[in-house]
Amino acid sequence: MTALLTIPEVAATLNVSERTTKRLIAAGDIASLVIAGRARRVHPDDVDAYVARCRASTTAAAPAEPTDAPEQADVLLRSTRSPARRALHPTT
Repeated sequence: MTALLTIPEVAATLNVSERTTKRLIAAGDIASLVIAGRARRVHPDDVDAYVARCRASTTAAAPAEPTDAPEQADVLLRSTRSPARRALHPTT
């Protein structure tokens, strides 16, 4: 039987805070179980599954290949700036 992980162990594995780990569990992103009425534990396979889902979503959301046309890049840059930033740093 595989040893179950505590919240601090899961946080250390993911390199996040315990608070973030608890949020992920509460949101249902990482499955967990309650032992003895209060102690929450996570199976290592559930942590691995969460990491795999994160990798898959990151890979699926990869940006398109960069364009070689500077004018297209300039249009993209202007469209992603906020109005306040555009006022401070106008482009020609």
